[in-house]
Amino acid sequence: MEFFDICKTSIFIFLNKSMKKAFIILVFLNSLTTFGQIKIGGEEETVKKDNKTKTEKAKGASDSLISAERTEIFIGFNRSSTFRNLVENNNIFGDSIGARADETSVGKWSFSLGVRSKLNKYLMFEGGISYLQNGEKYEFQGTDTSHTYTNSYKFIGMPIRLYGVFGQKKWRFQIGVGAIPQMALKFEQNATFIDSNNKETTVDIKSKIGMSSFVFSVAANAGVQYEFLPSWSLFVMPEYRFQLSSSLLKTSKFKHFGNAFGVGFGIVKSF
Repeated sequence: MEFFDICKTSIFIFLNKSMKKAFIILVFLNSLTTFGQIKIGGEEETVKKDNKTKTEKAKGASDSLISAERTEIFIGFNRSSTFRNLVENNNIFGDSIGARADETSVGKWSFSLGVRSKLNKYLMFEGGISYLQNGEKYEFQGTDTSHTYTNSYKFIGMPIRLYGVFGQKKWRFQIGVGAIPQMALKFEQNATFIDSNNKETTVDIKSKIGMSSFVFSVAANAGVQYEFLPSWSLFVMPEYRFQLSSSLLKTSKFKHFGNAFGVGFGIVKSF
């Protein structure tokens, strides 16, 4: 009987120890599983955060690219219908306009070279140098005589403009206003006379005498620009230009304010 009691006690102790070990092993395995789950979840959260950060960086880079400052150089040509506002000078030198009231507009070419720089996504600054022309013409046809002439006023201008810019891909619309200080180069007049004997006389005058050395104009532009190759574009831009100061000296008979309305076009290189 004692032998059986000893065996029973030994078996109980053995089972008890085995159950404890099994319990410890189960707890340990459960801890590993739980830890693994927490760790995996953390990795997913980290990946999500990294992806979000990369997306935000990419978006920020894209935005900064669109709004980045961009410099352009351009050469432009302008064909305009030019005329003038001619008024009698209100001093002792003034005189009536007379036959000059019959003058009409004349077409003239102008040229420009300049630099444009993006100030932000929607604003652009332009500065440069221009060769500008204004003019008018007169034609008289009598019974057996005629008299015609064309006047040209030539200037070197230094335009300064501010544009609003819309569109960021191949097509861009821009509208702007600017000021143009101008230095006088010369005045030209090409005149032709035909008398009653059908004799033709041509007179060409080239001079700065009587011209104001400095005039000031304002201009308004609106047009489009198309990028036909990477960093190369073409633009077409109508322009209206008007002088605020007279082309002539104060000792002249008249005050002459040149104006021009035409279309500018040219090529642009971007950097």
